Amino acid sequence: MHRVDLDDTTLDEFERYVYDGEPFTGEVVETTEDGVVIGLAIVKNGCAEGVQREWYYEGGLRSVCWIVGGKVFGEAREWHENGRPTQP
Repeated sequence: MHRVDLDDTTLDEFERYVYDGEPFTGEVVETTEDGVVIGLAIVKNGCAEGVQREWYYEGGLRSVCWIVGGKVFGEAREWHENGRPTQP
């Protein structure tokens, strides 16, 4: 699967991820200035589709959700930096 950095993409008028002038399919990662991955989006034809994850800088999971047909499928989950869920 092709992976690009979020900073190398743009959003078009339909809010799709665009890379090299075309709607992107693959993984879009968000990184800190020192290269730590803090976000990962699975994208198909420019639209988020599948599992989406965010991490704290120190590495703990911050959030996870599934996107199906452009909408959150199931329950999105979030965690505090200490690893505890934000909701019981």
